Amino acid sequence: MILNNPPYYKKHPVTPTEHAWFAGENLEYFNRIFMQAKSFIKPNGRLLMVLSNDCDLGQIQHIAGLHNWKYKKVYSRINLIEKTHVFEFKIAN
Repeated sequence: MILNNPPYYKKHPVTPTEHAWFAGENLEYFNRIFMQAKSFIKPNGRLLMVLSNDCDLGQIQHIAGLHNWKYKKVYSRINLIEKTHVFEFKIAN
């Protein structure tokens, strides 16, 4: 299992601090994570990822599909400023 709370805002990070928040203009971070995580996931393994309603969930899910990952939402929570979700990603058979 891989647990991930990724940067998910669309902007190219410049400083080390910005890498905690920004995933690239076209969410390039997600191309990398979905491609590289396959090397670490065992059969029936999963990647759990925390995402916010503030990010482009549709584009992230599209990128996951391009890398042959299927997903489902397994948890949601509303806090003072945003709604967050935990998604479970598995490599599609």
